Amino acid sequence: HIHNESGGSVVLHNNIVDGKRGVQGNVRIWYAELYGSILFANNTVQAEQGGNSVDYVPTVGLSLRNQAFTGDLPVSFVNNIFVGDATTVFDVPANTTIDADYNLYSNYAHLTSDGTNRTGSNDILNSNPMFTGGDFMVQAGSPAVNSGASPTEYPGIPDEDHAGAVRPQGAGYDRGAWEQ
Repeated sequence: HIHNESGGSVVLHNNIVDGKRGVQGNVRIWYAELYGSILFANNTVQAEQGGNSVDYVPTVGLSLRNQAFTGDLPVSFVNNIFVGDATTVFDVPANTTIDADYNLYSNYAHLTSDGTNRTGSNDILNSNPMFTGGDFMVQAGSPAVNSGASPTEYPGIPDEDHAGAVRPQGAGYDRGAWEQ
């Protein structure tokens, strides 16, 4: 859970989130409208349903302190891999928008809680990331390899991966926590 009531900026990158979800999702951002900016970049999130497969539980939830807030939230999701359970990736408050691009989504029915599939022009939908095993590294040939955004496109993209290896290793930045 990410919680801040005093503004400021937060960068979350190169994380691996794996496990059963609570009632509010794997990642929860509280009072999203109060931040100066939030960059959620190069993370790998494996969501698992905690029981009944028809339950609605998002992978990433955003909440507002001011329920009357509308418009753009200062939140960017870039270069992530989201592997789901056929439910929803983002629980986005009504009448708000987020910046989400260069993400790879696998096994989701909808990307947002309103049932739409608003995507960035560089997202990869319904694609197997081709993990090598339980460490969530991707294999050569994965659609996540060399297909991510660079710091030129999104300032704040990390220049190293989960283990400290330099990014990029190939022709471009990889999506997810690990650089191939």
